[in-house]
Amino acid sequence: MNCRIRERYFNKLGILPNGPPPAHTVKKRRSPTELPGTVCGASSSSNRQRHQADQPPPPPPSPIVVERRDDEQPTPRQPRSPPQVQFHTCVSVIEIPSHRDYDRASRRNIWNSPQVLEQNVQRNTYEYWAEGLDWRNATEEKDMIRTRKGRLVHPATWKLIHENIANQHKNRRRAMLHRQA
Repeated sequence: MNCRIRERYFNKLGILPNGPPPAHTVKKRRSPTELPGTVCGASSSSNRQRHQADQPPPPPPSPIVVERRDDEQPTPRQPRSPPQVQFHTCVSVIEIPSHRDYDRASRRNIWNSPQVLEQNVQRNTYEYWAEGLDWRNATEEKDMIRTRKGRLVHPATWKLIHENIANQHKNRRRAMLHRQA
């Protein structure tokens, strides 16, 4: 019974989507250890320790290993009880720095400016319009155009860019011919 509850729980979380048959036992590779930034106990406000900015963050929690035991026999059916979730009393706290903690160059590399966001909105709107305003007609990655730098560009955007470049060349030629005349 517990195996089925565990199986449904993992499937709800998306841990075992269309994967191998669900396991009957779940084991951790190593036992939890108290690290800087670890909070333990039910009422942990007095135990709370946060890692300082000069200390490296604690390592990520150990992964869960799902193993199948072939020798385990299914248990006879018992009346259903509502599934319950239990949480470990010792958890790791990892602080996420604020955007204000980064220097200007890092912020530019991580976050987009409002101008870039607006350009993305305009480009996405144009591409959606080019696909007939239907998400089912969305262009897949395999149908995108790959630039020399490896970026994928929507065919409608590619066409628009090249039309704009061609128009700029025409306008320059006209201006040069007009100046020469």
